[in-house]
Amino acid sequence: MRSVCRSLLPAIFVVALAIPALAIPVGTQSGSPSSPAASGMAKPRTGPAGQKPSRGPGPWWRESSPISKELGLTKDQTTQIEKIFQDARPELNKQDQLLRNREDMLSRMIQDNVPESAISPMIDHVEAARGALDKMRTLMLVHMRQVLTASQRARFETLHAEWQIELQQADVERQRQEQKRKLEESEKTNQKPDQKPASTSDRRGRPGV
Repeated sequence: MRSVCRSLLPAIFVVALAIPALAIPVGTQSGSPSSPAASGMAKPRTGPAGQKPSRGPGPWWRESSPISKELGLTKDQTTQIEKIFQDARPELNKQDQLLRNREDMLSRMIQDNVPESAISPMIDHVEAARGALDKMRTLMLVHMRQVLTASQRARFETLHAEWQIELQQADVERQRQEQKRKLEESEKTNQKPDQKPASTSDRRGRPGV
């Protein structure tokens, strides 16, 4: 299903807006999604120290978004895209919750060692729900894309390419920090209880206290 969806739209645009889930609490106020996923973009990530934050995450079509400014979206375009998002949100939430419920049920069945004859149909149900969610999301993106002009779509692809590089750099740094943290935890775990850290020396070379 994902490969089919990507063939329907320019790959850059689909990847930029694709979201693994669009769960938005019922009490969320219009125009104030509770999570980056609700905005139609990926979760914000923090890059290495000193690196500017990614411009991609967030409701890119709103006036406060750097992407909206760089695309030169008009107020009418912003209003149209916002309406498309708000109109699609209820059904996306409903389908996303159905997918989550089926995934949880499948996980419990696997953990309980349920026979394969029962697990196989549930896998089909999970994939059917995932496919329906992908279809709803892709149609929403198609409608959003139709609001943009040809030049705006081209500019969006350039901005997204820059954003992808920033995310990749942030991922590399995040993985490096995670590996460092795990190594430090491993060293602490392997240290003997009666082992004392090496003594330090003062400026004159005398053992420290």
